Amino acid sequence: MATIQEEIQFFRDDNASDTNKYPDLVALRHYNDARDEIIDEIIKIRQDYFYNYITGTTVIGQREYTIPKRGDVAGDGITVLDGMYQIKGVSVKFKSTDTDFTPLKPKTLENLSYDIDSYAESQEPFYILMDESIFIFPTPTEELEYRIHGITYPKKVGLLDTDILPDHITKACLIGMAKRYFQRKQLVNEMNNYAIMFENEKKRVCDTLSARDLTPRQRIDPISYI
Repeated sequence: MATIQEEIQFFRDDNASDTNKYPDLVALRHYNDARDEIIDEIIKIRQDYFYNYITGTTVIGQREYTIPKRGDVAGDGITVLDGMYQIKGVSVKFKSTDTDFTPLKPKTLENLSYDIDSYAESQEPFYILMDESIFIFPTPTEELEYRIHGITYPKKVGLLDTDILPDHITKACLIGMAKRYFQRKQLVNEMNNYAIMFENEKKRVCDTLSARDLTPRQRIDPISYI
């Protein structure tokens, strides 16, 4: 499977171009922009296509945990993370004797009858989503695993990456990249042709996905970002 850099070079070869006329970083930006457009279209029709869950470790006495943004780096200091587009649920292990995760009920501050600090030892496990964080109740008393389930927004790809998206989606991204390439060269007819092709490819990708019975795309080994 070709890397993004290799795909860009294939494009240059097909269009008698070179790295001076179309530098890697410019082409990569165009590719990622087109890819994001396609991801947005997919999310509109099949959110579960990008279902995943992220893991973290609770801290004794800490109830607030930050939700990772797209492009954040994991605890290993190297791995770049997807972003969490929409929270679908939170589950926690509260005791070292727990064999299963406890699903937390979603609540809002408006639902609470008392001040938030009154729920530190709540008998009913729940979470509150505020800004870029989740708040877990009761407050953890041990260092154990938690999971945030939801719809993720795939990270941008780099030059040496191979795209995790299926091949037919990658081809659509390259057509979107071609539109930007000819726009950059001010070749209006070519740009317009590829703009039409890109819109058709986005529709084709979405029609293909909506016509299939897809199961959520879940990673086998979710990355811990704590």
